[in-house]
Amino acid sequence: MTDTATDQKATPVWYAAAEAEYRHTGGVTWADQVRRGADEINQVLADLGITPLTPARATSSMLLDAELLKADANQELWAVDATHDGKRVVLLVQDWRYQDSPILRGPALTSRAQVVHAHNYGAPVQPPVRDLRAEALRIADSLSGNLDATTYALADQIRALTLALLHTAGTGADRADRT
Repeated sequence: MTDTATDQKATPVWYAAAEAEYRHTGGVTWADQVRRGADEINQVLADLGITPLTPARATSSMLLDAELLKADANQELWAVDATHDGKRVVLLVQDWRYQDSPILRGPALTSRAQVVHAHNYGAPVQPPVRDLRAEALRIADSLSGNLDATTYALADQIRALTLALLHTAGTGADRADRT
């Protein structure tokens, strides 16, 4: 009989090989990504000539944003921070009217003027990116089920027209599969 406490703490045999393979292929850990994000924030700020109140930094598990400007209720100015969204450096703004107001994500940081605008007026709310192709396919695919023959034929034609339109628009199925 085996000791369950020892079995739970033991590393599986396959894990050592997987870890070696991961390191060999140049695997990036979460801590590496966080560190790179903080470095990129600080570099973008330096390139723009912005000295943050608190520079971005990384802990072992999270990114701490760069604090650029504090909120001021007397002058009605928004708090502005810079963070990394995984692709680029973006602004974060927090309303001056409420201590615990939600933090709004602003645009990619490309100029000092954006920081001034965000401090005075807040950041424009970025609408979520919609995958219209996926929405069209989901709707077209939902036109099925327990339908009579006429309704099924109509639904099938709508789906075919949707797929043809998506293909014509260049967002259809991967063309590499057809070669």
